[in-house]
Amino acid sequence: MIPTDVIVIRLALALLFGAVIGIERELRQKRAGLKTMSLVCLGSAGFAMMSNTFGAGNHNPAQMAAMVVTGIGFVGAGVIMHRDATVQGVTTAATLWAAASVGVAAGIGQLTLATALTVAIAIVQLTFPFVERMIHRDGNGATK
Repeated sequence: MIPTDVIVIRLALALLFGAVIGIERELRQKRAGLKTMSLVCLGSAGFAMMSNTFGAGNHNPAQMAAMVVTGIGFVGAGVIMHRDATVQGVTTAATLWAAASVGVAAGIGQLTLATALTVAIAIVQLTFPFVERMIHRDGNGATK
């Protein structure tokens, strides 16, 4: 059994990390924003902690993590939309997938990993759009 204080800390950090990821999505007015990312992190942390409560003979965190990945894949597929010649929502789906990994890390007590993942996700979401715009500029400073 996981001590209550450990459960509270892990869930609080999963919620905080999910909120950090979700704020960026919310600011960009994406469908999966603050609430969605927070819930993904909380849910995956909860499932990860549950894998520790099935007893020594039935303890398989890898199997639980695999089920989280499968479930979040289903949710992520729901946000991907094909419109005319473009596909939208792939970044949001990938962010959901990454947020689930943060929750699993927090849930199994890998708090340094959960923190590092959150920072890395925030870096990608906040800085890579600028890099993409630089890549897509032509020699005259206009976007292609």
